[in-house]
Amino acid sequence: MGDHMIKYISTGIKGLDKILKGGFPKDSVVLVTGGAGTGKSIFGLQFLISGCEKGEKGIHISFEDEKQMLEDQAESLGWDLNKYETKGLLKVINFYMPGRHIVDVIKTIEKEVKQFNPDRIVIDSLSVLSLYAEAVAAVELSRLSGASPQVVPMKLVTMGSIMGLLSRIKKMNATALVIGEVPEGHNSLTRDSYSEFISDGVINMSRGKGKELGKRFLQVIKMRSVNHDLKMHGFTIERKEGIKMKK
Repeated sequence: MGDHMIKYISTGIKGLDKILKGGFPKDSVVLVTGGAGTGKSIFGLQFLISGCEKGEKGIHISFEDEKQMLEDQAESLGWDLNKYETKGLLKVINFYMPGRHIVDVIKTIEKEVKQFNPDRIVIDSLSVLSLYAEAVAAVELSRLSGASPQVVPMKLVTMGSIMGLLSRIKKMNATALVIGEVPEGHNSLTRDSYSEFISDGVINMSRGKGKELGKRFLQVIKMRSVNHDLKMHGFTIERKEGIKMKK
């Protein structure tokens, strides 16, 4: 397939489209990962809002933040989520995970996406979902065995949950960002250690250390169908503009 046949969708971040030679491949699933406080959730919000400004529909799915917290975060940057919801361009869904089975959550996501038919999807975050998947697996395996669950079976169940969700997202005819968390001292790009291999693209966000302390950086680890560079690019987070790549 030649480059002229590939359609791209803007990231909504100044300077990043240029790095990606046009943006994200349309209908791809991109993992945005990094440590706490690196700007991942802002990245997701900015991606959705930039689409709404173009008349594209977006859906935000969260497993931890209450809607009010999301609205407050957006408002701190000068973004009004209610405005886009009123226009029917944005839908915000929050799952209260305790007591819910992962399979039911995935089915509900499929139903909501099918009904809303968004152009863009943000899921925040896979790390929280995998934690609940592990907890559910631990309980279910304990009931079956009558003893403490083994680590390997639990991780297999968790892997199945994440892979099941990502495989379904790829069939939703929308460009999706999934947020992942890198725990302190962790060697892989995500807590689950395998979603980076399933995703079409991976963007890593980080904070500088030593002489670079206080600065933020972004690196495109991989992106299907995009001849991008592998450099670390600095960025800032500013009111109204959100994430802005440094020149």
